[in-house]
Amino acid sequence: MESNIEDADADIAAGSYVARYENGKFIHNTHSGAVNVWNNYEAMKEFLIRESMDIYVWTKLYRKTFLDKYHIRFEVGRCDEDFLFNSQAFLYSSLTVMQDSPIYLYTIRDASTSRTFRDQQFLKYLEGTFYRVNEIEQMVVKHYSSLAYLAKRQKILYLFMILSVIVKYDRKKYANYYNEVITYLWKNKRQILAERKYCGISFLGALLIIVMPSIIYFYFKRWKGYIC
Repeated sequence: MESNIEDADADIAAGSYVARYENGKFIHNTHSGAVNVWNNYEAMKEFLIRESMDIYVWTKLYRKTFLDKYHIRFEVGRCDEDFLFNSQAFLYSSLTVMQDSPIYLYTIRDASTSRTFRDQQFLKYLEGTFYRVNEIEQMVVKHYSSLAYLAKRQKILYLFMILSVIVKYDRKKYANYYNEVITYLWKNKRQILAERKYCGISFLGALLIIVMPSIIYFYFKRWKGYIC
């Protein structure tokens, strides 16, 4: 990574990772080894697509002078801080060099903080997720309007996740968040229908989510597995 960032005279060097469950099963373990150099627009696009480059900070190397120049820091007390940090980093980076090779082994543990967070601090999870997806969407719309559809697609994915969890907890207790989800999904229903395959949703499932989200979404997820 150090060689890549120096050779390309880049602000950020990125690699990939291999993930392993505690039972020994590996995922995310196919890599091309290809090296790409992207400007900030291209890097932001890859960050939003999340096919070649992941959103994590632990697969990246940053020039400290670059971070200091643009005052890029983690926001204190926020969840999903990798998203927020990297959205700022890719906004300002002159060049990012990405090598699609694994440099990190990530073990997925059932009892880890990231996997039990929703049960322990559900309200904080809701606040943090809404803050993050809204911030990133607004930033992309402002600086890269042609990538707005990717920011919206990413936001839709997370709102689906939020919706499925809210209906399992207490919809009335979290009515404000629930209503915000429903309003956004209805407003962007055409994009949901057009890109339903990206999230593994059938056409019927997409229609039912838009029309009857609180009931249909949850039961489709549990019974049919249509929803990602």
